[in-house]
Amino acid sequence: MKDNQLTYILLIIASILLILNGIFAFDHTIAMILMSLLFTIVGLTLFIVVFRLLIKDKKH
Repeated sequence: MKDNQLTYILLIIASILLILNGIFAFDHTIAMILMSLLFTIVGLTLFIVVFRLLIKDKKH
């Protein structure tokens, strides 16, 4: 049970880092804008999924 919580916390940290990486891209070429958008979308999706799993795991 504690291993799952540690995994969820590490995944939340990874998703926050992905979101921050997407937000703080300083190069404004088309490729970097697309990569920043991809990192932000993946980070948000990962954060939402992990947060829902963490809540579901705590209910049981």
